Amino acid sequence: MSNPYDYHIGDSRNLDEIIKGRLVDVIITSPPYWNLKDYEVKNQIGFGQKYDEYIEDLMTVFKKCKDVLKENGSLWVVADSFKQYGNIKLLPFDLANRLKEESFFLQDVIIWQKDKTLPWSSKGKLRNIFEYVLFFTKNKTHFKYNVDRLRELNLKKWWVKYPERYNPKGKVPSRVWTIPIPIQGWGKSWVRHFCPFPPELVEKILLLTTDENDVVIDPFAGSGSVLAQATVMKRNAIGFDLNKDYREMYFKTVLPFFEENWKQNEKKRRDKERERNHLEETIKKLRILKYPVSLLKELKKEDGIEATKHILGVIASDGDREHDAKFFFVLDSRTNDVKITQRLSKISRSDKLKKFSMKPKITAIKKSELTSLRLKEKIYIYSNGITNYYNAEIKFRDLLEKIEKNDYLDLGRELLDRIIKHTEEIAKVVKEPKLEGRN
Repeated sequence: MSNPYDYHIGDSRNLDEIIKGRLVDVIITSPPYWNLKDYEVKNQIGFGQKYDEYIEDLMTVFKKCKDVLKENGSLWVVADSFKQYGNIKLLPFDLANRLKEESFFLQDVIIWQKDKTLPWSSKGKLRNIFEYVLFFTKNKTHFKYNVDRLRELNLKKWWVKYPERYNPKGKVPSRVWTIPIPIQGWGKSWVRHFCPFPPELVEKILLLTTDENDVVIDPFAGSGSVLAQATVMKRNAIGFDLNKDYREMYFKTVLPFFEENWKQNEKKRRDKERERNHLEETIKKLRILKYPVSLLKELKKEDGIEATKHILGVIASDGDREHDAKFFFVLDSRTNDVKITQRLSKISRSDKLKKFSMKPKITAIKKSELTSLRLKEKIYIYSNGITNYYNAEIKFRDLLEKIEKNDYLDLGRELLDRIIKHTEEIAKVVKEPKLEGRN
């Protein structure tokens, strides 16, 4: 058997002659335009065909694709509607209906806003600058989908004050992707194709539904954008096309361009990954700071002020393998620490606290037992219900002295003015000027 991982000059209606078995993880393609562009090859799909014949030939290809697709694999079809004889042909929807008949599951429809496309505007039809991206899977529920890789980091200003409302990995992207299409003369003039895919579009799909060493196929390879992006991202690429000129262009200009483009953007990817990690860690730390305040609010709502008036403060510490954080609720000497621990633990399982997505360890401790805690020398005081910015620093032994002398009123003795301890790193994070929403 010949090497399947190549740009093959051949008819994708016969792709099973090259690909044996369920080898493919994802299919990404855009069908040839119907009766709009002559790709100047014999037996081409689209040009010179009746619409029904065109659809049937496409379905022949997609059926062959399904046969070589893994059970958890996916199919991405980029298609556009077009106008003929005064009526709009809804090609994306016709394909979607036929593919669903073949037991593909239409999971999503994405709008790709790309600034330029074919055909151009005409009477009764405004300028078209988008196409449909149809996302199908072979299995209804079991398929690769790594949405965390595409999460957006530009959260609204409230994320600092309300970290429990935001996913630490960022915001799920919308179903509108604004990605300009490559044009003639752009970059290193690698584009000589009617409708080439930009690198970013293919990258998004590959990040979402593949991993390194997965197999990617484009049955209508054209300029080879899908194959080139898959290659630079360390996926195995397979492509088919009838036009030999496209294959020559792919190896001569397209693949080298994508390799250079990927290399030039390496720093941007590293910076974004650092930003992503920073956001995730910061949100988790802000959640740790806010969690005990929210817990005490719920305790007050349910049991009244009597349940909280003997709690002098809260010390938050890093967690362990089983817990995201440890919280020590400091009590005066007259309070039953066992009952407080049980009550707080019960409230921590309520729906109000579940939104923090945390597994905390909660312990009530009398102030006389504080010396048994092994804490870092410097701690940070958060009061007045503010949990995204500390208002004082104090050494732990000095804090013990104040508590022993009942001299903690100046640190904020109101019910929810709690003493919250964490590491110096957290204090630096929440003190950064770029974090918005602080009081």
